[in-house]
Amino acid sequence: MHDMKTLWFICVALVTSLAVPIWSRALNDVEACTGKSIYILDLSMFAADHGMPTCDVMKDMKIDPKNGIPYMLDHVGFRQEDTLPYALAQHSGPWHLKEAIQSSNHVTTDMDKADIIYVYDHCYYMLWLAQVHTRGRKMPKEESEAGNWLIAGYHAMLNTSRWQRSKGADFVFYDPHPGFTDGSAEKHYYMLICDTFQHAMHIVVERGQRNICQAYWEISKKLLIVPYVPGSTDAARPLADFEQPILPLEERQTLLFFRATCLPYMYMYPNNTRITTGKVMRHDVSLALGKTGPNVDVMCTDKRFGGRFLTFAQVMQRMRSTLFCLVLPGDSASARRTSEIFMAGCIPVFLGPPYGSMPLADAGGIDYRASSLFFNVSEYRGWLDDDMVWEIPLDERPNHVCNPWVWIPDAPIDDVAIQIRTVDELMDHLRTIPKEVLDKKLEAVVAEREKFSFQPYITAPPSAVNIVLSKMCTIGLPWTAQTA
Repeated sequence: MHDMKTLWFICVALVTSLAVPIWSRALNDVEACTGKSIYILDLSMFAADHGMPTCDVMKDMKIDPKNGIPYMLDHVGFRQEDTLPYALAQHSGPWHLKEAIQSSNHVTTDMDKADIIYVYDHCYYMLWLAQVHTRGRKMPKEESEAGNWLIAGYHAMLNTSRWQRSKGADFVFYDPHPGFTDGSAEKHYYMLICDTFQHAMHIVVERGQRNICQAYWEISKKLLIVPYVPGSTDAARPLADFEQPILPLEERQTLLFFRATCLPYMYMYPNNTRITTGKVMRHDVSLALGKTGPNVDVMCTDKRFGGRFLTFAQVMQRMRSTLFCLVLPGDSASARRTSEIFMAGCIPVFLGPPYGSMPLADAGGIDYRASSLFFNVSEYRGWLDDDMVWEIPLDERPNHVCNPWVWIPDAPIDDVAIQIRTVDELMDHLRTIPKEVLDKKLEAVVAEREKFSFQPYITAPPSAVNIVLSKMCTIGLPWTAQTA
């Protein structure tokens, strides 16, 4: 294994007067955490005393090479030798953060004296997800072992003197999936997350993960929305696509690109059926824009709609040579493709309502207003029945992250969003944007690009891990008086 503190990256030259930011060195600390210590509370520490197996993300599951999600080792859908390295798993952000803390000057082995407790529940969480993926959503409740192990670890944590001292006000949880829970542990999981852990800091990939909680307005005071870990066209080099030069605007052959699955429209569960508004929206938008010009490459990948699958390398190649890339929600508000659009150097176009998630849109994070375009469609009845309002009601909670009426912009964009009546009006606007505006947008995309990368150590320039760690040290500390 490489010594991360001595690892250096090759810098890429100037491209079209824009410096392509590549990480020059590994660092020992971030400024916001100066003088603060962080303890990593790995739930595996409770394994021996609570009937739980120890858990290791590197050994106990394998990662699908196509979509970066985990499966059990006995899954036959792909060969073990084809599995992705864990650093490229879509939901591996918590692992990157843990590794970065461990190699920094901020780590401590004294839980009682630490300023912040980072709860590393990630392995049991991912093992639970791997079981759901491998056995299917209709798996018998008694087979959901990993979910029960996770709950057992949480209860052991609640019995520590450190939790009793602060009631979680200086604890940090990182939930990298919008909602997959299943089996007998599901109810207990949400009771803990939404109630018992309400004073902790919550790191999530979309707001809906905690907006379902009755205590959302308490949780939202210390809520951070982060990106997914993007894929890579080179499994041996997780940062390969960030190191690619940005193609000059005049060399881009495609005006607008979008490619994703638009099915299924609904998911059938034992107790309910959920309509996926984002998938319906994708289909309607693809129908409206797919034939609006030879330089428009917008379509669903589903065979039923005449589409075809593109490899990740093909998608990245097309986005690099495209001026604008659509950002649309899917099953829920968040999507890894947002990270990959920035990684490719394509100018993001957010179209709504409802809107896709905008990770790290808080101050000190990613400047979406400078880097992206926003279009608000008046006629959205083809995919959405409810009236959309650009705020989250104080007294109403959705019952699931699939509820689209809370997929609202995470950045303040109402003054910069362009109003259009129908989707097909989008193209007229995109074709008439002045070059000086495009130059500024691309410059902003390049400036924000590396903030969507994940690395298992602190870097310069900052990656997503730097920003998350800084936020932990500024908003992760208690905002309320500790309870003795």
